[in-house]
Amino acid sequence: MQNHPSYLQVFLTFARNSLIRDMTFRANFFIEVVSSMSWMIMNLGFYTLVYQFTPNIAAWDKYEFFVFISTTMFVNSLVQALFMPNAQELSELVRTGGLDFALLKPIDTQFLVSLRRVNWSSLGNFFVALLLLAYSLPKIEGLQLTVWQFILYPLYIFLGVLILYSVMITLAATSIWLGR
Repeated sequence: MQNHPSYLQVFLTFARNSLIRDMTFRANFFIEVVSSMSWMIMNLGFYTLVYQFTPNIAAWDKYEFFVFISTTMFVNSLVQALFMPNAQELSELVRTGGLDFALLKPIDTQFLVSLRRVNWSSLGNFFVALLLLAYSLPKIEGLQLTVWQFILYPLYIFLGVLILYSVMITLAATSIWLGR
């Protein structure tokens, strides 16, 4: 019987190694976090400015729209943290022959190629989204949250991440045929 590696343990090792690599240059890491969060806050400032001059857009008031924006921030921050650095590196793996090396590993190649690096600085946006959601939800008039909504919301976030990952890995996989 073959001994297969624990995928959770392998992912945690990848995440730990990525954090160690990021913390090697702490100032750069913190600058990336602050820069990324600043872009999100400027984006929110734009929407706040728009909603100062109009009460609603397509029947969405400011706080409903902010819940929508926080949802997209959740999805984008998770995709940027978990998959973006790996998808960007796929064409380089093809060009240098590193993909051949990955194919020989005793672990699922898609798992290895997709989750090898974690961009920890992108998770700052996740916390901005969490704060925005916590700020916006109580301000929506007449909103009655149910248990099902609390259960389904993270599921929808997860499904959004999967859809975006699928599109991204499909586009990155074209590098196998097209090269750089």
